[in-house]
Amino acid sequence: MGAYEDTTWADLRALTRERRAERAARPHLVRFSVAPDEFVGTIGAEPAKARRRRTAYKAWKLREWKGGHRVCAYCRCALTLSPNKPRSATVDHKHPLALGGDDAPWNWALACLACNRAKADMPEADFRALLAA
Repeated sequence: MGAYEDTTWADLRALTRERRAERAARPHLVRFSVAPDEFVGTIGAEPAKARRRRTAYKAWKLREWKGGHRVCAYCRCALTLSPNKPRSATVDHKHPLALGGDDAPWNWALACLACNRAKADMPEADFRALLAA
């Protein structure tokens, strides 16, 4: 019975530390970026913050849809939930993140894909003035 070794929690922790050190030493494929604030990391990886944000958008959009808000906040056209259509429902930031807007539900609006793309990083008031003209 000399081949049997009793593994303790301390042994398992040491083994885990060794494996993590080996994994950290391995070279990873990296996505290159020219923008300093863009995510740079392992290819195929997505930051957890972005995943949570996208999940929050989807949940909020579905809640609004079920609550009866089915028209675009800007052009008042009827929205659909089918993706990648000109009238599909998207979550738009009234005050864009690029201009220092907050990423909170009070700053979100349901907009059609066409309006969301046309608005880009304009504030809501500027885009409404553009639509009125």
